[in-house]
Amino acid sequence: MHIALKKIDSWGQILLIVGTAIIAPFIPFLVLSAYIIIGAWQLISSLIYLVAGSAKERAHRKNYWLSIFIYTLVCFACFNFKDLVFFTIYLLWFVPAFFALWYGYLTVKEANIWPLTRLNPQDKV
Repeated sequence: MHIALKKIDSWGQILLIVGTAIIAPFIPFLVLSAYIIIGAWQLISSLIYLVAGSAKERAHRKNYWLSIFIYTLVCFACFNFKDLVFFTIYLLWFVPAFFALWYGYLTVKEANIWPLTRLNPQDKV
């Protein structure tokens, strides 16, 4: 995928995630909206990489999609058991934050925009 698109994708995710973390303590009701926006951004991004990305990018996205699929199955399975309602709420609230950070890290690493995540330390930005 074109490096300019990777950088736009990476910086967009960084701004959304950091912005949410900053705003959350002051305007908590916006967190749910931010979850939806970040999740939608990342799912669309992942689909684009899955279709148009290199083999290495597709491999990373396949792991991401497999994790999302398993997470979805676990959530649906938990809905069937009344005793697991609180566990399901926990899954629905906290696990997506992990996915957002994981996927954000993947895109930043592939775009080589952060020195600590560069695939090759000799790469120039």
